[in-house]
Amino acid sequence: MNKEKIIEKILIENSFTINKWKFISKNIKVEKSHINEIKKFSIITYLKELLKKYNFLYYMIIFFISPVYTNFSVTKLRNKLIKNNVIILNIWSWNKLINSKIINVDLFNYNNVDLIADWTNLPVINNSIDLVINEANLEHIYKYENIINESYRILKKGWICYYIIPFIQWFHASPNDYHRFTHKSIHNHFKKSWFNDIKIWIYSWSASWFLWILIDFLSILFSFWFKSVYEILTIFFSLILWPIKFLDILLNNFKYSRNIASSFYIIAKK
Repeated sequence: MNKEKIIEKILIENSFTINKWKFISKNIKVEKSHINEIKKFSIITYLKELLKKYNFLYYMIIFFISPVYTNFSVTKLRNKLIKNNVIILNIWSWNKLINSKIINVDLFNYNNVDLIADWTNLPVINNSIDLVINEANLEHIYKYENIINESYRILKKGWICYYIIPFIQWFHASPNDYHRFTHKSIHNHFKKSWFNDIKIWIYSWSASWFLWILIDFLSILFSFWFKSVYEILTIFFSLILWPIKFLDILLNNFKYSRNIASSFYIIAKK
């Protein structure tokens, strides 16, 4: 069964329209990007939206100059989960194409998005999904409990969700930024949403959060209170300091690393 037929099968009847082969929820206004949601002009936001049009280039840049270490062992685990599942929903996918079999869900009309819908109120029937993915986006959702509840609702019994969730990171609006989570709060939130067999590991360690803070500290210090200078310096320091994050490779075996981790990943079963 092709992806379009699968999407038709899992969607709640009469809750969507089809426009240029995309499935669009009737209860939201569709934009091409989130740049209009930013009230003031941002150089960084503008560059991000420009580069998102070029999927491979954008994520290669993220890999190299993003302050967060990319944990390839977790990527390998995620890819294994994808191979073992049939109907997969990537909630808040942006323009990222992890695998052609995955149904990408986003609020905005990026090229690789299949279903444009509100993540906290998905037009998807109960017990219809084998795997739910959400990578590093929970902090941007004000009512984040709703997206965890939705993940539980749409999953089939005995199937799982896979999340990457931030702990110590700087403020980064995309278009907004609301929350941070300790490993204890993550466990409690998923337990409250009726998940069981909840497993939490570190995704990125203390070198990543140190790099986040260092870049921001230096950019603020030398910006002389000009926002444009601050943003240019943020890009500059990201370009020259990014190797620091690879110290995470040395830190991953320390027992108490989770106390100052940059982010966690979680696998929870319905």
